[in-house]
Amino acid sequence: MADSTTKVHALVSGRRGFAVLALADGSHVRLDVRRPDEVLPVSGRDFRFLTDECGDLFEREVADVEEARSLLEHEHRGAEALALALHLLDGDLSDDARRECAIALDEALADEGVRRWVERVLWSTPAPKTFDVAGTVGGCSGTGTPRARDLVVRLAQTQPVIREVCVAFEAALRQVHGSDERAAAQDRAARVREGLLHDVVADLCEKSHWSAASSLPEVLFAHLLRRRASQAPT
Repeated sequence: MADSTTKVHALVSGRRGFAVLALADGSHVRLDVRRPDEVLPVSGRDFRFLTDECGDLFEREVADVEEARSLLEHEHRGAEALALALHLLDGDLSDDARRECAIALDEALADEGVRRWVERVLWSTPAPKTFDVAGTVGGCSGTGTPRARDLVVRLAQTQPVIREVCVAFEAALRQVHGSDERAAAQDRAARVREGLLHDVVADLCEKSHWSAASSLPEVLFAHLLRRRASQAPT
């Protein structure tokens, strides 16, 4: 059993609902959203099983087990809400299924942290053409789900800016990492998680200065260099 005051290094997957914690004594324990009051043992085999093929896994140093538990709960709520949003935008699903998604998503978005989590991901890449935005907005209008509807409306309105920012961001990643695709992918995921792309998109939309997009590669390149310098070992 882990001491709640132990300094821990956490590997977290919100989508799969677990966190593996490396404790100061070299042992590992696991938190699971399905068993919220427990700290579970984890073996080497368990570790490989949990982390293999886990695309949303990220590392975070936290003060103690309780902070790791709160982080896991937040990430899991965000991942669940994102899944609901993607289902809601899927025009191949039935109207009844999408209506249920809208109701559940609207309830989840009442938490401002969850709303920002979902928006942070959706605004980090252009929406695929398969998204049925018009149908989703119309469907939400009759279900009493204003938060879900607003999420989709904002996503549609920001698409031109999202495309500009993503093109600039990819150019900045190439400047920083060259042909190292793995490093670029890790950097991309970290910047999405911290909300960089979301904040740049929001700033451009708010100020209505899309002409500034021409300088975006330089701005984002400078940001990535600062992040790399701040994370370099001393």
